[in-house]
This record gives sequence, C-alpha cells and structure tokens, in this order.
Amino acid sequence: MVRLALVSNGNIPPFVLDSLALDADQVVRQKVASSIYASKNALSVLAQDSVLAVQTTALVNPNAPVSWLRNHAAHSKTAVILAVCRNINTPGSILDSLSVNQVPGVRASVARHEKTRIETLDRMAKNLREKDESVLLAIASHPRADRSLLTFLAYDARSGTVRMQAQTRLKPRLRKEIREDILERWKTE
Repeated sequence: MVRLALVSNGNIPPFVLDSLALDADQVVRQKVASSIYASKNALSVLAQDSVLAVQTTALVNPNAPVSWLRNHAAHSKTAVILAVCRNINTPGSILDSLSVNQVPGVRASVARHEKTRIETLDRMAKNLREKDESVLLAIASHPRADRSLLTFLAYDARSGTVRMQAQTRLKPRLRKEIREDILERWKTE
C-alpha cells in the first residue's frame, strides 16, 4: 500500500521510481509504467516485463522512446501492437505500416490515432477488402478525414452505419458549399 502511494506522488525522485520498477508486485510495476515521471531506465525495464499488462502500460506511456515503439510494432502479441497504436507519440510511419495488420482491432486503432496520415486513412478506406465496420467507422470519424474521403465513404455500400457517419460529418461542409442537391438525394436513398 505504501509503495502504491509512493508511485502516485508526483514529487517522488526518479531513482525511487527506478527501484519500484523492479518491485515484486505487478500492480506497483504497472503504476510505475503509467507514471509520466517514470525515467527511461524504469520504462526500459518495464517494457521488457514478464507481465503483459505491465509491458503494454509502459509502451503506452508518452515517454516511451520511438525506437521501442518501432521494435514492438512487429511483436507477436496483439496486445503489445495495440499498445504501440495507443501511444500518443507513435509516428505516422509506424502507424502506416500497422494499417495493413491482419487484426481488425489494430487497423481500427490506427484509424483512430490522431497522427495517422490522411493518405493512410484514404488507402485504408479504399481497400475494398476491408469489411470490418469498426475500422471503416473509425476512418469516417477521424478528425483528418477530408471532404474527398468522407464523400467516398458517404456512398460506400459496405456499411450503412459508416455511410451515415460520413454523411453526418460531410453535411456541414457541403452546406457551406451550398450543395443542397446532394443532401436531398441522400434523403431519397
């Protein structure tokens, strides 16, 4: 209990977190892995932890170096790859390579990531083999989805939910362009 309280203290010296990264209790190690004050040394130890939850928590930490994210992007465990996708500092190049992963959850995480490039989203949406609705919905909901991509998804036959999401996001943009004719056509379809 005391060790958990120590980890939660924002004023704790880094060397204490370094020693807590080696603690026998996995809950303590996971708490260290989630701390924004954890040093690179502590995160290095935790990214190699035998407990998957500790390892993935260390990889989600915004202080995890990009080199680790790159190395773990090719990991055999989906949970580790998903942790790489959830890290806010994962570069677009890594996300681009993960966009063709066999696991739909990984592709959906890529499509939700704020750093995913528009070119990657476009390629993912226009891959007609993509049948997973969660992936397509994440693409339609992405803040970088531009008019062209949303228009494509608004007429896509793969999912009514995705079509509706794309149309909902596209309507305000089209109204600005006075494209009521398109909005009327959607009402009749």
